[in-house]
Amino acid sequence: MYSKDEAKQLMTDFWNGFSNYSRFFSVQIGEPVEWMLYKTGIKGLELKFDLDCKGVRTVIESNSRSENRRLEIFIELLKYKNILEANLPAKLCWTENHKLDVGKPVMRAFCELADVNFHNRDNWPELYKFMAETMWALQTNFCDILPIFEEKFKYG
Repeated sequence: MYSKDEAKQLMTDFWNGFSNYSRFFSVQIGEPVEWMLYKTGIKGLELKFDLDCKGVRTVIESNSRSENRRLEIFIELLKYKNILEANLPAKLCWTENHKLDVGKPVMRAFCELADVNFHNRDNWPELYKFMAETMWALQTNFCDILPIFEEKFKYG
């Protein structure tokens, strides 16, 4: 078990390492990488990494406070499922009933690398590679349909 300070330091080290790996990944793919994450331009829709001691997930999440808007965004994502899943290096799993650790309900699709513990620094290269490759593909695919989402959800 880690103390609060040790856990904080581990997380800081992990994300600093991922930032360094992202620069390396940029060189590999031949273009600069900037992760979109919560900057989708669509309120209630985010790309994110979800990390715990059981594994890591690369996520596209409908997380509006409004259940109707969450569902509307999720249904729109499902319409473009084939585009979102194209060229992903891992399977995209869809779930309508996910609760975040804080109890907030969300709807999400995610790629998962299970049974890899980020507390073990030896696992970090594998985690970084999975995170970068899956998020790059998911983000690229989402950008292909982003204009549709901007038009449909432009007013909040």
